[in-house]
Amino acid sequence: MTHAPEHTLRRKPAAFSARETKAPEPLDAYRRVEHLSRLLPFADASALSDGDVIALLKRAIRIERARGAAGHGSYSVCRHAGLKLALVAEMRIQRQRKSART
Repeated sequence: MTHAPEHTLRRKPAAFSARETKAPEPLDAYRRVEHLSRLLPFADASALSDGDVIALLKRAIRIERARGAAGHGSYSVCRHAGLKLALVAEMRIQRQRKSART
């Protein structure tokens, strides 16, 4: 087994160290209409209630999980992660709206 010379190994620059930088919170970058239009097959996200959107996201995650478990070629880890992020963000939005009403 041959090893690559040490000078060819890639190293992270010090500025990108996990201790020195913090990644932005993904939920803060969530934009409902923009993200849902890419993830779910419907035209207008603003026309749906919070409960409808959450139900659609849960169904889409279930379908995507089944694709992954079956080893299907159309499975996308990025889509699965995006659906999960959208679901968490939508549930947070729903909780905030409910707490604002009371």
